[in-house]
This record gives sequence, C-alpha cells and structure tokens, in this order.
Amino acid sequence: NVRSEGFTHGHLDLDFLIIVRLVAFWKHAQYLPYLESIRLVTNRIKYQGVKLLLTIVVLIFIVASVFYATENTFGDTKREWYHCFYFVVVTFSTVGYGDIYATTDLSKLVVIVAICIGVVVIPTQVSALLSLIAQQSEYDVTYKPNAGDHVVVCGNVGFDNIREFLSEFFHEDHEITNTKVVILSTEEPDKDLVALLREPFFSRVVTYVTGSILTEEGVNKARISIADGCFILVDTREIYSSDHQSPDAATVLRALAVRKVSSEIPIFTMLINSKNMHHLMSAGVDSVLSVEELKMGLLGLSCVVPGICCAIANLLLTYSVKYDGTSEMSWDTSGEYIISREQEIYAAPISSRFIGKTFSYAVTSLKSAIGVLLLAVKCNNVIVINPGRNYTFNGSETCYFISDDEHALRRLNDDSFDFQINGNTDEDRELIDLDHEVKEDKQDELDLLKEQSFEESEIDPDRFIELKQIIAKGIQKISRWTVEKTVKNHVLLIGASSGLSYTLKHTKQANMALVLLNSHPPHEKFWENESDLEDVYYVQGSGLSSQDLLRAGLKTASRVIILANKITDQTLPEVVDANVILTYLSIAKQSGLNQDSFYVAELISESNVKFFRYSDRISSVYNTPAFAAGHIFSVTLLDSLICQVYFKSFLVEILRNMINNAGPCYLSSISIPKELSGKTFFELLKHLSSKSYLPIALYRY
Repeated sequence: NVRSEGFTHGHLDLDFLIIVRLVAFWKHAQYLPYLESIRLVTNRIKYQGVKLLLTIVVLIFIVASVFYATENTFGDTKREWYHCFYFVVVTFSTVGYGDIYATTDLSKLVVIVAICIGVVVIPTQVSALLSLIAQQSEYDVTYKPNAGDHVVVCGNVGFDNIREFLSEFFHEDHEITNTKVVILSTEEPDKDLVALLREPFFSRVVTYVTGSILTEEGVNKARISIADGCFILVDTREIYSSDHQSPDAATVLRALAVRKVSSEIPIFTMLINSKNMHHLMSAGVDSVLSVEELKMGLLGLSCVVPGICCAIANLLLTYSVKYDGTSEMSWDTSGEYIISREQEIYAAPISSRFIGKTFSYAVTSLKSAIGVLLLAVKCNNVIVINPGRNYTFNGSETCYFISDDEHALRRLNDDSFDFQINGNTDEDRELIDLDHEVKEDKQDELDLLKEQSFEESEIDPDRFIELKQIIAKGIQKISRWTVEKTVKNHVLLIGASSGLSYTLKHTKQANMALVLLNSHPPHEKFWENESDLEDVYYVQGSGLSSQDLLRAGLKTASRVIILANKITDQTLPEVVDANVILTYLSIAKQSGLNQDSFYVAELISESNVKFFRYSDRISSVYNTPAFAAGHIFSVTLLDSLICQVYFKSFLVEILRNMINNAGPCYLSSISIPKELSGKTFFELLKHLSSKSYLPIALYRY
C-alpha cells in the first residue's frame, strides 16, 4: 500500500520539485514595478499587460507541475509533463475535451483549487488592464517624426496662447510645408484646445504630447534632440498672478533642460519679470521676450503716441485677407485699415545702386519705385531706426523695410526699375543733395507735445501726496488726498503692475505727470530704483468707484491706462476682465474723459472686446474698431511675436528700439501740416523726410 500511494518503481517521485523553481519565479515577478526604472517596461499599461501575461503563465506552470506530481506519485497512470500542461490550458480555457482528466482524489482537489484561483486572479488582472486602457489619454504618446522637421512648444500652455502661436506659425505667408509642431505639456488640453487641435488642418500638423521637458521621458517623447527649435511659453494666468518668480524659475529650468539635450537647437522663451533675463541669457537662450518690459513699455509709449499699440501689432502680425466690403470689417469703409494690417517688416541687403546715397534719398526712391518704406539700417551689428537723412550707404548694410509683400523686395536689384524720385522738382533735387547738418530740436520733433500746454501748479500737501512721501512716512490710508483740479494733462494709470519704470520713462519724456490709482501703493523697490519721482503721485482707491476716479483727476487726464487685475486659479475665465470692463463702462457712462484724452485698456481674454464700443459681433480682436483706434492691448500679442522671431530674429531688437527709444531716433506723433492736407502719403513722406522725420503710420480721429 505504501508503494502504491507514495512510491513509483520503488522510489519517491521528486519531479514535483520543479514547483519550487516556479514559486521562486513568481516571487521575483513581484518586483516588476522596478523594471520601469530601467525602462524595460515603459508605462503602466504595458506593465499591467506583462503582469497579466506572467500571472497566467506562472499559474498554468504551477498547476501543471502540481498536477504532474500528484498524478505520477499517487496515480497508476504515468503522465508526461507536457500532457499535464495541455490539460491545464484546456481546463482554464473552459474547453474541456476530456481526453486527459484527473485520476486521483488529490489531483482532483488540485484542479478544483486551481480553477478557483484562476477565476479570481485572472479576471482581477484583466479588469485592472482594461481600467488602465480606459484611463489612457490619447495624448500620452511619443511623437514619431516622418518626412519634414518639427518644432517643440512647451511650458504652461493654454488655449489663447496656443491659438495665437499656431495661427501665426502656419500662416500662408511663412510658406510652411513640412514642419510640424509638437506641443509638450504636463496637463491635458482643455475642451477649447481639444476643439482647436481637432480642426482638419491642425490635426495633420500638430501633435499634443503629455509630459515634462524636465524629464528624460518627456524629452524623448517630444524628440527634442532632433527638433528645429524649442519655444517656451508662459500661460496667461501666470502673467497675471501675484507670483512671477515661480513661473520665471520654471522657464529657466526648462531652458537649461533643453540646452542640456542639445547645444544647437534654437530656444525662444517668454519671461515675465525682466530682472530674470540674465539667467536665461546665461543658459544660452537665443531670444527672450520680457512680458513686463514689452507690455508696460507699449502702454507707456501709447501715452506719447496714441494708437501705437495697434500700429506695432499690425507690423508684427501676419495678415493677408483682402478687404471685400462684406466681411466683419465693413466698418472700415475706406479699406485703409485692412491694407495696414497686411504691412510687415522684412530684411534685405541694400541695393548697390544706393551706395553713396543718403538715407532720405533711399526712403523716397524706394517708396516711389516699388512701394516699400525703408525703416531701419543695420550697420556694425546694430539696428538703427531712421539713422537720419544724411546717413550715407556704404553697401555693407542690411536694411529693414515695411511692405505688404516680401516679393516686392526682390525688385531692389531689378534694373528695370528707375529708382529716381518722381517729378524731379526743385524740392526733390534739394532732397537728393542734402548735406547740411540736422538740427536736433526735441520740442520741434514732438509736435504733439508742442501743442499741448501742461499747467504747472503748486502742490498742496493737504490735497494729495507724492509717492515717495507715502512710502517714506509709512502712510497707508490716504483716501482723503486727491489730485483733482491740481494736476492736469496727466497720465492716469488704473490698477497695479510691475514694470512701472518702463511706463514712467515715456511719461517723463512727454513731461506728463503720472497718477497711480490703486488700492495698494507700488512696491518699495519702485521708488528705490527711480531717482526722479517728482511727477509721480499715488491715490488710494479703485477704478470701480466714480468718486475715486474723480479724485485721481479723470476729468483733466490726458491719457488713461486701465490695467488688468491679478487673477488666481479660482478666477473663472469668463470674468477675468470684469474689473477692466466695469471701469471702462464707468468712465464711459459719466463721460469722464475729456475730448482730447486717450485711453488704453488691457484685456486678458480677447473675447471680452465685445463689451467695448462698436466692437461686438466681431470674431478677432484685431478687426475691431476699438483695437484699430489703439484702445485695446492684449498680451497674447507676444505669443505671435515669439513665433515671428523664429522667422525674423531681428524683430525683437527693432521692437525694443521702438519701445525704449534707443538710438538717435525715438517714436513721437505730430499733426499733419495744413499745407499737406489732401496730399498723398508719398508727398507727406517727402516733406517729412527732408526734416529727418520718418512717418510709419497715420492715426485718423
């Protein structure tokens, strides 16, 4: 009996010890999660799939081995191991052919236990796998480059900045044929962005990938190492948050991560605080746009040159839709604005025919012959806007032109064009032969300021208080002070923002007082860094209060800037501009602005332009009368600019020269001389260029 139950042919069958090895394998299989660290398993779905497969295989092997041991040890029938393996597979698949079956009670018990374990374990693993598949994002992918190149857009991206970027990048004028855009973001796209990415055109040329540029996995998924360029954007909510250091620090880290991957890939970044720019430059970034510098500089420049925000935006953005008189641009009855939107800045070497000629001669000749406006000259690696009528070309310069078509510049070296000033009048010959020195008289150049009379009044300390005195004395509640009827023709800036020094630079140039209306005074660093705050005043209050607006001198203000408020993650998208809109409506309702005053409102969401006069039912903010008049500023303009820099690297330097009044010239506005009323723009150009003016835009009231 002992032999028949426990022995075969006089010895104990120990083949079942193979189970020990399989159990050890199962124990090691528990360490599968650590395979991810060595990238043998690349994601959770693959890991769960491998785990399910190993569970089934190990379970089958264990049951087959136990069945083999029990059958051969306690049974009368000698079975091969692969027969037992076959039996278990057939049993677990619920087929059950019946050609092999358990012959001992212990074997039957093994089969029963195995089926119970299989019914519990395998469905559990399958369910986990299906759950992961259901949760898998369609954007958790790796970009697979094919024919053509690609650029990577990373950072904290949102619908507004991605829409502006893609619209500019894939504009037909750029003639992009094979280049794709890979968007790398740690967040899933919101519903608006998903709808944008699913548009037929963008679905073919844009790939959205979830991941971080700071991780090796994200770098590999976006194929950074072979990209033609990398753009690091800043989300709108970060720009208007109270914390600018964290987004800028993240931008610097992203730039360092990209540069670590490749020292050749061009990097284009956006930065909020201009004081952090040196960190990016040391990281080897090719181009940096400071939101603070460009935004506050443009708004400040609008105080000196009304409408300049619109003029510069049109030069930086690409637009080519022709006016048909039936579109949403029907308010532009003359079609002049739509033509101006098509103007862009292009670069080309100067024609050899202008060597030895003056800048003024080249300006009028080129405008007459091929219709382009010569704007600036690059000599000795420095771009100078309007170097002066007596500047003489030596043939080594690169010139920058304003034109509606880049192909027009190809005619610079076309011998069929006669680059002579039409008419050959005495005035023209005098213009060609000009060689006398230009008299630099700032007041004559700023006709706008010449016609304005700024009344200087004695400061009454009981009526208002200067900014530096407020901070020095620690006075917090100053609502009893006012600048009403004391300061006139001033700039009223409503709201708080960093970068006030960029605005102050322009108000000083125009000899205009700056009145700040906000619930809290500017940061102490503002007055510490500014040596001259004599004409800077602070009034505690809100733009939502009619009384506070009057106390801040609304009735006598020459310029009004309404800044967007700070927002938080809890601020609903549809109300981000609520304070700006209500402030504007409050001013408009009480007719607070005098006849000659000019206002600029900053919008976070471009769609809110519909709340401004004559701007409803128009899809694009750039097509609205409010924007055309220079009354609207949107920071999303910078998303288009950073894209344009990829094609035209010189734009940043030209824009900074305009905003900062760098070089021998500066932007100003003058009235059209009465004798030129009814004349053409070319006649105006000839007249002003003889006086070292270079007209680049017209502002119609």
